[in-house]
Amino acid sequence: NFAEAFAFIGVPVRTLAWSDPIDAALNEFEPNILLSSDHRTWLEKIDWDAVATYRKAHELRIGLTASLAEYGNTPLAERLAWAKEHKIDFYYSYRDPEYVHARKEYHPFFAEQYPILFLPFCVNILHYYPIPHIAKDVDYAFLASVNGSKVPRYIQYLTPIVSKYSGIFDGPGWQKIKNFNFNRDRDRYLYAQSKVGLNLHLQEQIDWACEVNERTFMLAACGIPQVVDDAKLLPKLFSENALFIAKTPDEYYKHFETIRVTPGIGTTRALVAQREVFEKHTTFHRARSFVEQLMAHKLVA
Repeated sequence: NFAEAFAFIGVPVRTLAWSDPIDAALNEFEPNILLSSDHRTWLEKIDWDAVATYRKAHELRIGLTASLAEYGNTPLAERLAWAKEHKIDFYYSYRDPEYVHARKEYHPFFAEQYPILFLPFCVNILHYYPIPHIAKDVDYAFLASVNGSKVPRYIQYLTPIVSKYSGIFDGPGWQKIKNFNFNRDRDRYLYAQSKVGLNLHLQEQIDWACEVNERTFMLAACGIPQVVDDAKLLPKLFSENALFIAKTPDEYYKHFETIRVTPGIGTTRALVAQREVFEKHTTFHRARSFVEQLMAHKLVA
């Protein structure tokens, strides 16, 4: 999604498939920025000797994700030492800037004089947008992968709805979905035929004002009324009358019933959310901001 957005605003991008040799990509594409996840699985796929050779003749700034051990990565001190050895230039995060600057676990990045740039979640409106003239013939859509830590929330929030109404579930990990194929251009049609979009967050997103999931923005861009749990960052991103936000499973179910009984209320809020997403939360907004941050930190001319 971000690669498409950068290309759309005029920034040439090349993405590496899992087994693509980086030396060929560097010499053919001649980039001045290289982005990667700061995780062993990704970093081991990169030929760092080839990167070092390329940097002898070309200016190349390298940015890695600013991840924490608290999220399942290895100890940060070890990774920062590795970063110094390999001349990493900066880090970037999908999380909210205020959260990153406030949380003490990120302080070692700043202590080592690394800038952290921000590329928060949003929506790619080249693929997610409203489809007119489609009958709303299913009660809900929930397009999401199975996350083990969310299972208690699935049971509490979704069971009252899915045990009574018919809808669409899709995503990797669900017991009865054997051949999942990710398809953005199909999913907007699944949302279009649904009366309500269901959304749930991780517990950390409830406890911390760190991020909301991409589905929040996708549902809004597609113009579907959204029932969502109370992720702590939501009030910063959307106005009060954009979403149906529930603090408890009972509220979640009541919001769902409200939309079914009085769909006009759902449509009104969906249009508010849609306008706010198109005005502020698209991949184009984030890509432009990211380029501006690169320039502000003198990482590109």
